[in-house]
Amino acid sequence: MTLIKEGNVVIDVSDADYGKIFVPSKKMKVFYNPRMKHNRDISVLFYDFWAKAVKKSENLVFFDGMAGSGVKGLRVLAETGIKNVIFNDLNPKSIENIKSNLKINNLPKNIHYNLYNLSFQRLLAEKQADIVDLDPFGTPVLFLDFVLANARKGELISITATDTAVLCGASQQNSQKCERIYFSTPSKNESMKETGLRILLGYIARTAAKYGLFPLFLLSYSKDHYMRAFFSIEKYKQGDLDRKIGHISFCAACNKRKVNFEQCFSYVCECGANLTIAGPLWLGNFIDMGFYKEIDGFVKKQNKKIKFSEKTKNTTLNTQQQLRAVQKFDNLLKFMKPLAAEQNFLPWHYNLHNYPNYAHKKIDQALQEIKGVRSHFDPLAVKTNKTNLFEKS
Repeated sequence: MTLIKEGNVVIDVSDADYGKIFVPSKKMKVFYNPRMKHNRDISVLFYDFWAKAVKKSENLVFFDGMAGSGVKGLRVLAETGIKNVIFNDLNPKSIENIKSNLKINNLPKNIHYNLYNLSFQRLLAEKQADIVDLDPFGTPVLFLDFVLANARKGELISITATDTAVLCGASQQNSQKCERIYFSTPSKNESMKETGLRILLGYIARTAAKYGLFPLFLLSYSKDHYMRAFFSIEKYKQGDLDRKIGHISFCAACNKRKVNFEQCFSYVCECGANLTIAGPLWLGNFIDMGFYKEIDGFVKKQNKKIKFSEKTKNTTLNTQQQLRAVQKFDNLLKFMKPLAAEQNFLPWHYNLHNYPNYAHKKIDQALQEIKGVRSHFDPLAVKTNKTNLFEKS
């Protein structure tokens, strides 16, 4: 038995070939990817806030339809206010591994869980959940219709895509795959990670619209080899996608970029060169600022309560619990803060090293000149409302 600790749980990774396989693959007896720990860290924080501060309920049901080793569902039970988890995996060895992992962890007594060895699609049609986590190996497109066809208003859905080479159009073959899978054209340039994320969000929004639904993107981001989106389900209203779905044109000759909301647009730049057109894709914010402010307000409110308790020397068990909650959600806030700063800028980013006017300058000086902010898509990426960084400020 090979035990490792992640978060507040211990899991047996003997059947996951832990330490033997550098790159996780479908050939694993039980799937476990240590490189996705950050993904799970953020997910657990997000789900805990959703349960305690948004829904204010311990009766939510979490659906882990591709559980693998069960580490995410186990952490949800151990680290959040969610007490009911559905574990499912098509691999029988995964179910045995999850049973073993449930036994070796000292989980709260008031939890409830069910284990299933069924296809994701079949179980989702049979079981209702309040939170659905779709985290497949590769593209989520094969399962997205099933998720949205069974979704209800107020449900929280999180989706991971690891086919980033396809979404970013890393090669001609990948670009063709993106057109076939996501019905969207990517663009291989300095902004391809953001374009890829927006293609994913655009596909989710267009698929949801088929079922009369609208995804409110609460938190979306790109990191390492994956892209992630958390969204709540709303009823679709006429005009919800207006100025949210469109195309972006890039000119390789003069570097000018433009947002296109119209169905018909020119494929030739003003400079006379041919344009590269990316899309259709999501052109709205990839973080909901109202939700971000809700987390910020919650943390500030809890901090005030703690300071008052300390001032009156009334440090109770409840105060200690509040302190732990604040520390936890403050970590979520810190993660989202730079992402929130990126909103309300044009839907692309620049790499400063590609621009002689700014490459030799300190990042803070360059940001001041272009009136921009750093972008999480790349260490050298910046966002600004300038349509061309070759133009002088």
